[in-house]
Amino acid sequence: MSDTKNEKVLINQTESLTVQEQALVKSYLLKVDLRVIPILGFVYFFAVMDCANIDAATANGLRDGLNLSKTDTGNTTSFFFIAYVVFQAPANILLKKFSPHVWFSFIIFQRREILSVIIFIM
Repeated sequence: MSDTKNEKVLINQTESLTVQEQALVKSYLLKVDLRVIPILGFVYFFAVMDCANIDAATANGLRDGLNLSKTDTGNTTSFFFIAYVVFQAPANILLKKFSPHVWFSFIIFQRREILSVIIFIM
């Protein structure tokens, strides 16, 4: 029989890293940051641009063209932002399953395809 009964189990205690391991972690995080943050900035830019497009469309006659009341316009804008919140968690889960370059490429490609379909419908 083994001595598992006499072993102490430490809970909620962290192990300290060696100086070499800390340097490795720091260089890895820097490498990840330099690859992911520009892509996230690019995606965030388009998200903000979508918000600006809604405001610009509203100012240029969206409400009159679609016969929307102020309440309808507010509801439409709220739905737009609710969709961002709802799809944020599944997108982050999928980001963990796929590598970032695959997932971000997929998002950008799908956005382009959806906008192309919307243009052809109009």
